Amino acid sequence: MARGPQAKDFTIGWICALPVELTAAKAMLDDVYERSSYYAQYTLGRIGIHSIVITCLPAGQIGTGSAAAAAVEMQSRFPALQMGLMVGIGGGVPNQERKLDIRLGDVVISQPRGGYGGVIQYDFGKTGSDGLRTRTGFLNAPPAVLLTAVANLQSSISAGKSNVSHNFSALTHLPEFTRGNAGLDTLFESSYTHVGGLTCDKCCKDRVIERERRKNDGDIVIHCGTVASGNQVIKDAITRDKLSSELGGILCFEMEAAGVMNVFPCLVIRGICDYADSHKNKRWQPFAAATAAACAKEILSFVPAVRQSYLNSLMFDQLEDRHDTIKAAHDSTCKWLLSRCEYQDWLDACKLSEHHGFFWIKGKPATGKSTIMKFAYACAKENMRDVIVISFFFNARGEELEKSAVGMYRSLLFQLLERLSDLKVVFDMLQAPFNENIHWWETTALKGLFKNAILKLRNHSLACFIDALDECEEDQVRDIVSFFEDLGQLTAKLGHRFYVCFSSRHYPHITLKKGIQLVLEKQQGHEEDIINYVHSELRAGQSGLVSQIKSDIIKRSSGIFLWVVLVVKILNKEYDHGRIHTLRRRLDELPNGLDELFQNILARDSGNMEELILCLQWILYAKRPLKREELYFAILAGIEPGALTAWDPREITRDDMGRFLLSSSKGLAEITKSKDETVQFIHESVRDFLLKENGLSKLRSNLLCNLAGLSHDRLKQCCQSYIDASQPGQPPSQPLASVSFQEPIDIQPKTSGIFPFLGYAVQNILYHSDIANLHGIEQDAFIKEFPLGTWINLKNPFACQERRYTSEASMLYILAVENFPNLVRIALSRVSHMDITGEHYGSPIHGALACGNENVVKTLLLPMSKFKSASAIASHHSNYPTCTRYQEEINYLLNNRQDFSRGHETLLWQATRLGRLSLMKVLLATEKIHINSPNNIGATPLSWAAKRGRCAEVKLLIEHGANIEPTDRVGQTPLSLASLYGHEALVKLLVDNGSNTESRDTSGLTPLSWATRQGHETVVKLLTEHGADLETRSLFGQTPLFWAVWQGHEMVVKLLIDLDADMKSKDCSGRTPLSWAVMKGHETIAMLLRRKAAEKSVTLRDII
Repeated sequence: MARGPQAKDFTIGWICALPVELTAAKAMLDDVYERSSYYAQYTLGRIGIHSIVITCLPAGQIGTGSAAAAAVEMQSRFPALQMGLMVGIGGGVPNQERKLDIRLGDVVISQPRGGYGGVIQYDFGKTGSDGLRTRTGFLNAPPAVLLTAVANLQSSISAGKSNVSHNFSALTHLPEFTRGNAGLDTLFESSYTHVGGLTCDKCCKDRVIERERRKNDGDIVIHCGTVASGNQVIKDAITRDKLSSELGGILCFEMEAAGVMNVFPCLVIRGICDYADSHKNKRWQPFAAATAAACAKEILSFVPAVRQSYLNSLMFDQLEDRHDTIKAAHDSTCKWLLSRCEYQDWLDACKLSEHHGFFWIKGKPATGKSTIMKFAYACAKENMRDVIVISFFFNARGEELEKSAVGMYRSLLFQLLERLSDLKVVFDMLQAPFNENIHWWETTALKGLFKNAILKLRNHSLACFIDALDECEEDQVRDIVSFFEDLGQLTAKLGHRFYVCFSSRHYPHITLKKGIQLVLEKQQGHEEDIINYVHSELRAGQSGLVSQIKSDIIKRSSGIFLWVVLVVKILNKEYDHGRIHTLRRRLDELPNGLDELFQNILARDSGNMEELILCLQWILYAKRPLKREELYFAILAGIEPGALTAWDPREITRDDMGRFLLSSSKGLAEITKSKDETVQFIHESVRDFLLKENGLSKLRSNLLCNLAGLSHDRLKQCCQSYIDASQPGQPPSQPLASVSFQEPIDIQPKTSGIFPFLGYAVQNILYHSDIANLHGIEQDAFIKEFPLGTWINLKNPFACQERRYTSEASMLYILAVENFPNLVRIALSRVSHMDITGEHYGSPIHGALACGNENVVKTLLLPMSKFKSASAIASHHSNYPTCTRYQEEINYLLNNRQDFSRGHETLLWQATRLGRLSLMKVLLATEKIHINSPNNIGATPLSWAAKRGRCAEVKLLIEHGANIEPTDRVGQTPLSLASLYGHEALVKLLVDNGSNTESRDTSGLTPLSWATRQGHETVVKLLTEHGADLETRSLFGQTPLFWAVWQGHEMVVKLLIDLDADMKSKDCSGRTPLSWAVMKGHETIAMLLRRKAAEKSVTLRDII
């Protein structure tokens, strides 16, 4: 038996309900690891690259509650678990009408479908006044990484390359697990019940459903879809079929998954052992358990290691878009930079102590900074062979991650760790389990990872090129500069070669502690670049007149490269049209300033002005950058809606669209070289001119009073026109059929091909309406007439599972989830109560909270937090419902655990779990919150926040009177959890507020025991300074010293024995810390213990 890794190295949990399932699971392990008595209830081992923990429910204690408890306890003992597999047997649901040919021995895998996350608890819900039972709640979908692995499994099976049969062979030496032992696969008619006996020998064979024999009878067939889970055994075919019909078609029944899905990210894998009818027996259970386990092992072969999953999550689609879009330097430009003394000093390792590797290129807008940075970056990659070179080019015109600090850190980290895979070890510092949601990444965590990666570079050198820093928000810019300054100071002190090159405008002004600065306008080389460009690119002949024109352009440029580029383009156009005689006059007409030049370009030709204005409005105010074909149809929807048709690329090519957009924007927009080929302004200074200098209002004076409001309302109208045109009875020759909530999402590519702008129009029509309303453009009539049913049918194919809606979804719920607070105010005037529906998140306020929509939550809670009576509400805001029913329902939602929320949580619990500090403040401000209300596993909001290390949240809850000593189902207090996960600042906060350092959980472990076991030296020191007992014992007699020795935490052992921890103590097995050190092979620790014993004159016999 192999010596296993530490508890923190186990990342996959495997849960079984029955011993026969456990036997199958164990057979799948490639290695089985040793385990201590503390882990006696678990099987530890390895499958491929994954360290696996397997547990089985207590004998006779099956069901959702027992499964939930097992999952929670497993996570507490193995805090690094990332995801789980619920593997075992289940009752199949054959459905001849829907052609679901499910047979005994087949495998069912949970997968989101029909509005469910893959598992539904069929026996959980509420009974209405009419006596009818409504199922409520939404169980979480399996992690995307597991669903991707399932897709790979299906692909490998269809390609004939699956290893499932090979995995199954690990059990063929056990006769009871073989197919031959399982017997016949007999399916009776649903209306025919079992006549009695252990077998079906006495049942009427005439009632057997004849099924066609499969071509490959020995193959394991896999089905993916919805699994029904509940606390009762289904043994009746009529009930089985009725439930399946009500739930939109399910594949199997089982009894544990509903308890696990919302406490542990999990995939359910069930081998079919019966048909959930009266004929069920146990003969097929071993074979079904084996097929499920074999599939589970194959799925794990497609799951990347956790470190790789973290790395993959750093990646985003637009990571290199801005760099690719920047035009390469002209052949005769930018080379001067490499010979500048500032640049050479920056790269001189001997001068790192002088400038800390900091180099900042500054210049006025449009001077060509990005082009120079792209050139410098390319040269560094080519010439600095011994240096790792990475970059990030900010893009204020791009998606959120292209213009934020989070996006920058993600990009830099991804590039660095992809180049040096050994550095992925930095992910081990993360305390929280892996979260696939890209929004999980926060600046603090990313900075910590980046800093740790830099400090682990050792002999490697690193150069970072970060362009257009000013295109990020000023607060973020200052934080970025401060972070890199501190990092530069630290690396210089350690002798590491770490270089950073920034470029930005002169604003915001930030004073550097140390560094080299280069101002473009003062550089002779930059001026020479302009001269070279003009002489090379102005193609108007070699006459004396042209020479004078070139000289004038250079003199008037003021170092603004973009001005030169635009002027040269204009004059080349005149020359190409044969107007040589107009060159001088045209140049004289062009103003010197960049803003004035933009104005001249836009206003010179008044033709197609509506087209121009609408094009500019779309580029300015679109929710995201539009693709070429999207923008084409968006403009067409506004200027000529009657011409809208389904797109036929043979009639209107993408090149045609490109020429149209170039003309519509008067050359101030360009199509990027990114993967999506989006449209953006040629430079950020164009946006500055249109907004900050009122350039757009100068084209249409009525826009001056409310540019944003009128523009968003116009874009809303374009969206509506395009949606109308895509529906039956409207102009297009290929109308788009409605798409229901249950239909698969793969209709989206076909839809986008026919109606390229439909996805944007449907997803953002309410966004533009909301912003228009914010700026004072009334939307009441629009909301009143809004075709909600049509919108839902069109929206669902473009939405992820959580953002798809049933046909009964209310406008209030949708607006709350989509985060449109201004429209929520309008919708509230049209409702009499807070509707609680069967949607994914439940009620509107739960949806808003889950999505982090703070302003919506404030809007929905306003009646509870600001006013004391319905009449007071009405007097302050006419749009709020005045009936007491609404207030009563909100009050109910504030303090009751909801069926449909994760783990049956209160609103405060949900906000805490999601890390929504601002929303927690909003909820607590109502003064109507039960702050200590636990979830279904006994944990309070304070416990959860402590586990996640969220000091601000814990402090807030304590300030509002939260109980500081609640215990969860395994007896752990917030201090235990903070100690377990090594949250030093939080441990200090809790002990300073009187938390009990001697609290014990169900295993007898105190906070100090957990801290020593996990090797959190600073936490151990902090607890002992606050009087924590060094000799406290667990149920198996282990003291904190035992745990530190067992896990090999040398520094913690040294700390404890220096504090006189008892080295002679023995656990329940009679072993001392030294004997454990010897047995585990921790030689350095054994030497420490022996040396300390000698110092204290303790004989070796006493401690061995």
